Amino acid sequence: MTNAEVGLFIRLLCLQAEHGSVPDDVDRICRVYGEEVRGLWPVVRSKFNHGSTGSTMVNERMVKVLAARDAFRERQVAAGKASAQKRSLQV
Repeated sequence: MTNAEVGLFIRLLCLQAEHGSVPDDVDRICRVYGEEVRGLWPVVRSKFNHGSTGSTMVNERMVKVLAARDAFRERQVAAGKASAQKRSLQV
């Protein structure tokens, strides 16, 4: 991918991380990121699959990364609560 394609790809990954999916609408993406996106779209679009609705798309690797992050966060919360409980019993 070119630097411009990588830049758009990263922006869309960030959008997916924030909202769960990305609109599968090149016109909408162009309004946000500029008309030059239209030329980059075929390469960048190929990195995404259709989302849960026909109008969205997701990057499957990002889905896995976000799921792993959420699982890690849950484990950390549980460990923190267990540690706090243990300390409260020692006092």
